[in-house]
Amino acid sequence: MRRVFTASLALLSLVIILGGCVAHPVHEARSMLGEPLRRETLPGVESRERLQAVGEARGVLAAQPDDEASWIWLGRRLGYVGRFREAIDIFSEGLRRYPESYRLLRHRGHRYISCRELDLAVADLRRAADLARHHPDAVEADGAPNPSGVARSTDRSNIYYHLGLAHYLRGEYECADRAFAMRDGLDSVNDDMIVSTTHWRYLSLRRLGRDADAAALVSGINAGMNVLENGGYHNLCLMYAGKASPQDVLSRACEGGSRDHSVEYGVAAFRMLIGEKTEARDMLEKLAASPSWHSFGVIAAECDLARERAGGGGRSRP
Repeated sequence: MRRVFTASLALLSLVIILGGCVAHPVHEARSMLGEPLRRETLPGVESRERLQAVGEARGVLAAQPDDEASWIWLGRRLGYVGRFREAIDIFSEGLRRYPESYRLLRHRGHRYISCRELDLAVADLRRAADLARHHPDAVEADGAPNPSGVARSTDRSNIYYHLGLAHYLRGEYECADRAFAMRDGLDSVNDDMIVSTTHWRYLSLRRLGRDADAAALVSGINAGMNVLENGGYHNLCLMYAGKASPQDVLSRACEGGSRDHSVEYGVAAFRMLIGEKTEARDMLEKLAASPSWHSFGVIAAECDLARERAGGGGRSRP
């Protein structure tokens, strides 16, 4: 039996490395509202450059299967083209070889969020956080660099960010706030991290009824912060602090003709908090219908709507 298992595992590894990744149905996942999510409906993810990068990463893994980074980068590249299930397979196979890899756990946790498997995401990210405590923090290379070319996040900051997000999506706002607070306490924290964290912490605190804490959290947000890649979150935090209007924030988010779903979600959530429930719900419904279903803003909209339809209301469990 052991020989059969070992042979099967070796065959799986060979199939993955050579490009035949385990076949998955066209549906990558189901939304939190029960709708099938199809890979081919994701707009713009399968660009020639991204597909070429997948092929190159696959070649690197075939040549260097004993390099942890090879597994990480193939999984990341697959995620960038919307092949989330294949990415999870790659990270899982990498974890069989490197079971203590907090980096592989961090990335698999991210893709479990993409696939709406939030319990699995929390389990991976909690373990990643525990393992990473025993290692120095390090800058995480960015697969889609910002215009400055300067990476703005680290291994541990990304673990806590995605852990906080997974808890938020599950409606566990106390846990979300604690995870994001751990990120804020890192030595590596910068203004890009601060505004992205503050956005989710503010919404978590407001939903817990801790309005004074939420106001204190955004009181230090200002227009002069050194934000290189999270301009949308920065504008949302200015809105929460009373320094920008929802209309202004949405207008900035649509400059250039594209939509920023995370900003749209932040405005919708804020409008719900200030009593503009009809407008907020309409925004959430439109977000949930977006073909860009991999966006965290879309996932958050689905979770809010699913809780509302289940009678869970806006303030969920701690």
